[in-house]
Amino acid sequence: MNFIKRVFKERPKTVKSIEQAVKFGFVGVLNTAVGWLSFFVLFYLLLIEFRIANALSYLFGLINSFFFNKLWTFKSKEYKVSEVVWFIVVFLVAFSLQYYVSVFLKERLKFYPMIAYVIGNIIYIVIGFVGNKLITFRK
Repeated sequence: MNFIKRVFKERPKTVKSIEQAVKFGFVGVLNTAVGWLSFFVLFYLLLIEFRIANALSYLFGLINSFFFNKLWTFKSKEYKVSEVVWFIVVFLVAFSLQYYVSVFLKERLKFYPMIAYVIGNIIYIVIGFVGNKLITFRK
């Protein structure tokens, strides 16, 4: 009986977490689209070097991600320096791993550039989600 009471008592928190996870996922898809489109335009159309195009595409996604997750996903209305700092730290860790994996795949293993970029992006998404959920926007 205690289990049932606890489930109903915790239900609003669970629903809120699920809603945040769905929104975070949606923002992630949007960020990925922004990043991939930016990379495509920078690398293939503007002929910007792979490393620079890679970094810039993540910067565009980062800016989009911070504002959508702060205001929409986690509804953080006040300005907290710690959110910005932790968001940047999580980004730097996730991006660094993504960057080195994608460059390694392209330059050492001779993967097609977009394939290397996508594999690196998967790493970035996983680390970014976990870090931002557990550290940056925790309440």
